[in-house]
Amino acid sequence: MRVSGAKFMLRTTPELQKSFAALHRKGYNKSFIAGLFDATRQTVHRWCKRAFHQGRESFRDKPREPKEGKITQTVELTILHLRILFEWGTDR
Repeated sequence: MRVSGAKFMLRTTPELQKSFAALHRKGYNKSFIAGLFDATRQTVHRWCKRAFHQGRESFRDKPREPKEGKITQTVELTILHLRILFEWGTDR
């Protein structure tokens, strides 16, 4: 589906991802594969790279939930309090 010259896909299926990698292994370039499936070259590049580095596991979806922060809210508030108290930061 194209919108004003831009290419986009809602979601690539594992079968489509495997096709990207298989065609690239056979020697087809990424631009040709992208045109064949009406995907972006960047999408094809991403899936070929994941297939090369991770093997069969690469076609599973990665978790999409946000990662937990490394510092707690208490620590963050303490840092902000100290910055205000001692006027740390850049002089402007």
